[in-house]
Amino acid sequence: MVAGAEEAAGAAAERPRPVEVGLEVPCEEDGAIRLGTRRPGTSTAFVDSSTGETLLRFASDENGAVSIAFCLYDANGRQVAESDLVELPAKGLTVRCKGGELLLKLPANPEAAIQYRLYNKEGQLLTFSDGERTMIYGSLRMEGSKR
Repeated sequence: MVAGAEEAAGAAAERPRPVEVGLEVPCEEDGAIRLGTRRPGTSTAFVDSSTGETLLRFASDENGAVSIAFCLYDANGRQVAESDLVELPAKGLTVRCKGGELLLKLPANPEAAIQYRLYNKEGQLLTFSDGERTMIYGSLRMEGSKR
């Protein structure tokens, strides 16, 4: 290792992570994410840009049937739940961490807004939405595709 590189690496590891300022996006009547408004043959993914890991994906098939996949972490970076691409249960789906924090709520009514709080493996909050407003932080990448 080059002289001084060990000291620089140690100093970098000790530095606290900078506080990120989020972008607040109000969810207008037509701006909130709702499963019932998805176009057939499309998908939307929420990706941790630092690792490339997909944390949440909504997809609809050619007939408009919606399926979801997710890998959810809590604020400590512990994995709470994971699911492959499956159809939404008729009762909807709610995922909370052990502390009771809501991580994902997919309502039974496909016209209702989705609520989510997405953390990465490091416990960094990437985005959240309470159905009325959404906060997006710098380490989130959203990907959309048409099948």
